[in-house]
Amino acid sequence: MILLHVKREHFDQILTIELFGRNIYRNVKVVREIRHPLLNLKTQALN
Repeated sequence: MILLHVKREHFDQILTIELFGRNIYRNVKVVREIRHPLLNLKTQALN
């Protein structure tokens, strides 16, 4: 899975993405803007 490349500190968020799918997309978008650009690639992969 692409998301497994994210740092461990984001692991809870990753599990949430896996469990809830689309509903968490917005949270990921917010988190990636707050934390770091790496999540931007992950988010695009989900989209």
